[in-house]
Amino acid sequence: MKKIWIVLLAFSMLGASISANEPFFKRKKSKKKEVVEKEKTPYDKLFLSDHSKAEGFITVHKVKEKIYFELPLSLLRREMLLGSTVTEISDNKNAIIGSKPTEPIHFRFHKLNNKVCLSAIQTDNVSNDKDERLKAAIEMSNIDAILQAFDIAAYNNDSTAIVFEVTDFL
Repeated sequence: MKKIWIVLLAFSMLGASISANEPFFKRKKSKKKEVVEKEKTPYDKLFLSDHSKAEGFITVHKVKEKIYFELPLSLLRREMLLGSTVTEISDNKNAIIGSKPTEPIHFRFHKLNNKVCLSAIQTDNVSNDKDERLKAAIEMSNIDAILQAFDIAAYNNDSTAIVFEVTDFL
């Protein structure tokens, strides 16, 4: 019984030495974690809303009524071929299923300042001649025609691809 009185006396002395105004009795405020919101990049702003996306070697984004290409920088200056084939038709007067209504387009994309250019590759004049000067002359006289220039809308977040709008072209 004597031990209980000693413990109670010790607690009462401890309680007297600590006033109620000290932080020991205050309720601890929970520290709110400050969420550092990273600044949105032009790429994030462009594709902020829900949109449809088709991934391939060129990713195609459809945002509302606009169509964007996301072209990897590794594909710049690479030769490509674009062709079309009829797969369905309602009137056989216009075409036949399996036919190719137009010649394929031999093209490449290249960057020029703040634009992406779509150029048709000229292959009309070629030479099998061994003369290097003749080959150089033919190459210089057949400059690729720029079919369309597109404004760069954004780079993707890791800067490995260029995004540009192609709605009017398609």
